[in-house]
Amino acid sequence: MTEKIRCAAILAGGQSSRMKREKALIKVNGQPLIARTANILRAIFPQIVVVTSKAEVAAAAGLEAITDQFPDCGPLGGIHAALRHFEQPIFVVACDMPFLSAAFIEEMNQSFVGDAFVPQHENGIEPLHAIYAPECLPVFEQLLTSGQRIPSFRKVLAEVDTHFISPPAGLSFENWNEPSDVR
Repeated sequence: MTEKIRCAAILAGGQSSRMKREKALIKVNGQPLIARTANILRAIFPQIVVVTSKAEVAAAAGLEAITDQFPDCGPLGGIHAALRHFEQPIFVVACDMPFLSAAFIEEMNQSFVGDAFVPQHENGIEPLHAIYAPECLPVFEQLLTSGQRIPSFRKVLAEVDTHFISPPAGLSFENWNEPSDVR
């Protein structure tokens, strides 16, 4: 394995309000979803953290937890925290994606260009399955400190040098937000 990006962050800071229980701890084949995600990432990245304020979530993954400098600012706050922590390019993934493809993550890792590298498919973009470089930090910090509502990720990505990658056919970016998604 040739390592280009050495660091990854699992975003697990949400409230799981629609799920009505902690999404990261939902069992998939007897294993918490976040542990499943961590195991996939361990084969690719030597340094991984969980961005969460919930110790039990990071413990379920067997990883260090870091918290947002800007709490309650959604995923952008979590990405910012991970970039600040590592101070180098990072692969970021949401904790609620049960069907990650290690092969596609490795392809992204080897093909990374720009300040943000984001999958784009017929249904849109996947900013919570992407690579971000520290060069994004000034833009992210300006948005997080502006006192205004955080714009959509499409608008955020328009402010940095974003490149897109097409995922292979059949790759699922499905995420679990509600109990019916798990069923």
